[in-house]
Amino acid sequence: MSTVHKPRRVLIARILGNDVPGLHGDTQTIDNLKFTIENEKKYATFEYVYFLNRIYNKTKKKQIIHLLSHHNIRFIDIPFPIKPYINLLKHCPTLISPRLPPSVLFSFRNQLTQFNHLIANNNGARNTVLEYGRKLGYEWTFVLDSNSFIDDTLYESLSNIFRDSGSSPRFIILPQVRLQDKKLDNHAVLQKDPRIHTLPKREPQLAFHISTRETFEEKLPYGSAPKAEFLARLGVPGPWHAWAHGACRRHRINRKPNIHKKWAQSKRIIRLSPFEVKNCISRNAHLRAVGIVLHVNKIYKLYRSKIESL
Repeated sequence: MSTVHKPRRVLIARILGNDVPGLHGDTQTIDNLKFTIENEKKYATFEYVYFLNRIYNKTKKKQIIHLLSHHNIRFIDIPFPIKPYINLLKHCPTLISPRLPPSVLFSFRNQLTQFNHLIANNNGARNTVLEYGRKLGYEWTFVLDSNSFIDDTLYESLSNIFRDSGSSPRFIILPQVRLQDKKLDNHAVLQKDPRIHTLPKREPQLAFHISTRETFEEKLPYGSAPKAEFLARLGVPGPWHAWAHGACRRHRINRKPNIHKKWAQSKRIIRLSPFEVKNCISRNAHLRAVGIVLHVNKIYKLYRSKIESL
């Protein structure tokens, strides 16, 4: 009598956030979402859910929801908390002054960190994905950034990991390659451009087995190694160990204990184009910081009448 195996349930969750001015093109999120929906294969046993992470621009949000709904793709909305934004703005109204350069605005470091958490919500959104995947009983939950693209190379690698029952990993590490590193556009993926195989490996994406209970450190804001801290805890070799140590020291966060569980490493996952010529990995930290300042101003302009009426 043959053994009947239940179909493996794998959640591919992508987190869609606010395009960071200067780092991402103004329509990067929806452009890459459209490209992914139209060109990424619907792999067997994979289920797809998108998480809309505090998208404050109502027009952009409607466009994203319309596109997902048109293709019958599930999504979860994590609303932008406008009231906490207003309350924080009352204590530092200078941040919305168009006459102040970013260098001066950075003197409001503590307030900017709080705005950062409100607007970016990096690890908060990642933990929301983990909670969702575990609650619904997915064997694997892939916590992916919005621009992550899965091709046949990665799918075959993941299938091999799933079939290797002897290894029993609790996490999967997905090294990331960025098309922007060699100025490649998204069509390079469709053309299977050989240069993709020569791109340097960058900070990985992560997948969690249902047996895990670990979460991301929510005290670390966007731009301060929020995912790198987890990779370091997991013992994945790479520069993120130094990043995490420095970020935790700056934000006065006590490091959590290392995770003594098995992990497997897959082939690379592809990060699609940012549609921004200024995007350069050596300048990303600075561009992220400036981007938060610009976000604060953009939100004020969008909600100005509501804010000033309170």
